[in-house]
Amino acid sequence: MKRSNSWPNRWGIALAVVLVGPLLSRAVAEPVPIRLDLTASGGGQTTGGTVNQPSGTMVGTAFFASGNLTGDGWNLDWAVDGNTDPVVNGVFSVVNELSVPQEFNLQVVMPVDPIFPFSLTGGSISGTVSDTNGNGATLTTLFNTALYTSKIDGNAFRTLYDDPTTFVAGGFDTIAIPAVSFGNPIPSQLGPLVNSSIGIDLNFTLSPGDRAAFTSVFVAEVPEPGTWLLLVLGAVGVALASRRRG
Repeated sequence: MKRSNSWPNRWGIALAVVLVGPLLSRAVAEPVPIRLDLTASGGGQTTGGTVNQPSGTMVGTAFFASGNLTGDGWNLDWAVDGNTDPVVNGVFSVVNELSVPQEFNLQVVMPVDPIFPFSLTGGSISGTVSDTNGNGATLTTLFNTALYTSKIDGNAFRTLYDDPTTFVAGGFDTIAIPAVSFGNPIPSQLGPLVNSSIGIDLNFTLSPGDRAAFTSVFVAEVPEPGTWLLLVLGAVGVALASRRRG
């Protein structure tokens, strides 16, 4: 009986040391230089544009930058920002200037300090589709590809507006792409460890002569002490329940 009563205490303390110990020495991610890499392309094989380490404004641990990119038959106004929390945001307005539909890929990547042994995540996207030539506007997802894909270390994590998704605006009309999100309240969804970067990919086809605009967010943070404590208590509870059943 004595050994049985002491077992939960021993293992509870050991589990707390394993899980909470790293957090106490590193409650937040260490600051790293902000570098937001933006890539945009349209028209399938058409060469796009890349902005590496765009010039912008640093305010504390946050970075802000904006600009314009053009390709063969498309034009993009962009604004990106990031923070060492870390969080990355991308605001885009792209126009298809050709007389045929074009496929677009917009990517934002931000290097971050490692987050381990897991992360707390959340993300969202919203936007509009506008007809500029009177014949209606259509935005569709690419085959087997989501409109929004959050990425951790270059690998797809969570998607929003999976294929097939279509938005249609009438002549000279603008319609909303309703806001959708995950990890609410952002960030609250458990994610994997992060080694080096987080990012956002947007992929879609836009009808000729029309405009699409997006606001996209992805957050991956070091869990707060309270989150670790809840995980420790949950793990201890599971262990106790298993022990009693045994």
